[in-house]
Amino acid sequence: MFVKDVGIGADTHFWIDKWLGDVPFKDAFPIIFRLETTKGVLIMNRVTNASSSLTFTWNWSTEPRRRTADELNSLIYIISGHTFSDNTSSKWSWKLTANDIFCSSSLSQFLNLQAADNMRMSSLPSLTTDLNPFIPQKIGIFVWRAKQDKLPVRMALDKKGIDLHFLRCPVCDGDLESLHHTLITCNFDKDIWERIRKWWKLDHLSLNNVSEIAKCPNPPLSSNLGITIWQAIVWVSSYYIWSHRNVRVFGNNCLSPPKIIAEIQSKCYEWINCLWKKGSLKWLTWIMNPKCFDATYSRVGVG
Repeated sequence: MFVKDVGIGADTHFWIDKWLGDVPFKDAFPIIFRLETTKGVLIMNRVTNASSSLTFTWNWSTEPRRRTADELNSLIYIISGHTFSDNTSSKWSWKLTANDIFCSSSLSQFLNLQAADNMRMSSLPSLTTDLNPFIPQKIGIFVWRAKQDKLPVRMALDKKGIDLHFLRCPVCDGDLESLHHTLITCNFDKDIWERIRKWWKLDHLSLNNVSEIAKCPNPPLSSNLGITIWQAIVWVSSYYIWSHRNVRVFGNNCLSPPKIIAEIQSKCYEWINCLWKKGSLKWLTWIMNPKCFDATYSRVGVG
């Protein structure tokens, strides 16, 4: 197949041209694209490659925050996996031959291999994102990305060769920012998880790795409904922990743990009542006894 080598990016537009992936970045990342002050900017004015390390130069109309910050981190993560050459102009090459020159026999061989792969993959289960019926799909996608170790924490970006001036946790500055630290062991996270434990009146709440956030092993409930709602709480809490991290990274006003817990309680209450078709929760009972719907489906607090 033909591959475009953009070189140093002197004649390829960063947002408008399709140079990395199947669609231009303006379509893949429309939210962050709206903040770009120069829509037709060249790659070389946004990304430079010196000593095998990438440096990014941005010019936003307003600084990215929350959802736009998530998009920017994803964009950086994708670009960090690309290898830039020193060519001053772009060129196309056929990557199925040793000399990069097209020949029909290489295309025929490639198509035969693709057909064989398609037959093999058709017998395998499809890869899907995690879903929970009580919360928005974007949180399920976030959990799936975390489980796949695809969140752009600083240690991951550093391994990709991105030149970062600071690798420590932007929230607590207590350790290097790995995914495990960001979602579980940061002092700020421990405070959040401890407040969740007290809210749900649990003897303990143990999260040892990111996969346990995704799977929610040993839930403190017995009914399928209770387990699903508990999973929603854990997923939403980890999502808000990540969102708070992004707020700290981009220098915006951040919330205290009590305010974040209040936001988690409020959002989950709103989403569950909206999406639970067989019942509803009363606010006071949700705050005082969130396990009221478990086991025998007690009608206390369920309207």
